[in-house]
Amino acid sequence: MSHALRIVIFISSRYTMYRYHRFSYRNRAAAGEQGERLIHGKGGPSMEAFEKRQKAGIRYDLDRMRKVLELLGNPQNTGKAVHIAGTNGKGSTAAYMEALLKETCTTWTFISPSFSGREEQFRWCGRAPDEETFARWVDEVLPAVEETEKQFGMMTPFELTTTVFYYAAREKQPDVLIVEAGMGGKLDATNVIEHPSAAVITSIGSDHLTYLGGSRETAARHKAGIFREGVPAICSADQEALVWLKEEAESAGAVWTPPVSWEWEAPDRLTIDGESVTLPASGRHQASNAALAYTACIHTGSIAAPKHLSKAVLPGRSEEVLPGVTLDTAHNPEAVNAVTSALPQHPDRLILFACMKDKDAAGMIAMLESCGKLTAASWPSPRAQTCSEWKDMFPDLPCTDDPVQWVKTYAGKRPLLILGSHDFASFLRPKLIEMRNNGAGKE
Repeated sequence: MSHALRIVIFISSRYTMYRYHRFSYRNRAAAGEQGERLIHGKGGPSMEAFEKRQKAGIRYDLDRMRKVLELLGNPQNTGKAVHIAGTNGKGSTAAYMEALLKETCTTWTFISPSFSGREEQFRWCGRAPDEETFARWVDEVLPAVEETEKQFGMMTPFELTTTVFYYAAREKQPDVLIVEAGMGGKLDATNVIEHPSAAVITSIGSDHLTYLGGSRETAARHKAGIFREGVPAICSADQEALVWLKEEAESAGAVWTPPVSWEWEAPDRLTIDGESVTLPASGRHQASNAALAYTACIHTGSIAAPKHLSKAVLPGRSEEVLPGVTLDTAHNPEAVNAVTSALPQHPDRLILFACMKDKDAAGMIAMLESCGKLTAASWPSPRAQTCSEWKDMFPDLPCTDDPVQWVKTYAGKRPLLILGSHDFASFLRPKLIEMRNNGAGKE
């Protein structure tokens, strides 16, 4: 690209941003809405802009994302980026990257979902922005969002969140952008970065197949849609899935790049690049995630020492939220198998498990029953499996609709393992942390 053309594109981009900022400020002043957009606290209702778009549901194409980001000057293409897709392990891989780069780089990270407000899906060097800053960013992108919706229909809440993240990236100017995809890849709202430094796929499982073609193979090929010509494709999956992913990498012209060689010693010891480190979460799957993160960091051109992997913050991943109480967001058969495979034998272990109505509950129950005395759980969510539904499926399985009281009853007396969806963990985790802060769980 010529120098003159770069100048023309830069001026065009800045003019677009000026035009929409000016429109945004003018409309806010006229409508008197600036102070009213932020209507939530942590754990409360979302922003008005998001609530309005809940009815859009899931829309699986990139038309709206491409248009809105074009109107905003394509802020997603402002620097180095690593795009991470896969069934399980995306969030852990992103967290390991943050830890590896913290000493030498600034990072702006998108995770999906979070355990709290939408602003906590964004992390600047590991820390979420405050609610007021997030609300400002939402306010500033809304004119472009509304213009896009006139042509392509209503954006979804996930698309809006992703738009805000990329828009804020221009303001933050990170050294490395770390982007966790949603449930797919090819048509995922995050898949708008033209030339990332690396594309990472963590695993291929059986979740969300309804949206991804109906089989593991079609899901793998969907997720491989993040591959780009000339960009390293760094993958960790079972051998069958690696065949599909490699075919897609070759088709896209991506550079097939195996992770740096590594070894794992149970429960949590990783040796990579000649250095051994204790990871903050146990299991071979976590060692694999850490190796992917380390390899991706190398391809950003950044200095990353393996010893920093031990500093990764992994909420909801084999997390000891109370003494003797471990919480993990394993919510599909592959994740449950990974977590239970890493468990040491313990005859007194109690397990609390919750899942959504559309998950393979029977398959996961079969794995969990061999690891401890199992209790099912429900929580206040329209998608949650209720105790009545659990009873219909498993008449002899005990169930509680008060998981907090269940923990209070047994914490400090028996080792507890709690597994379930991010939504379940978002409901339960803050209450358990409050218990910990009040001294609960001690014998």
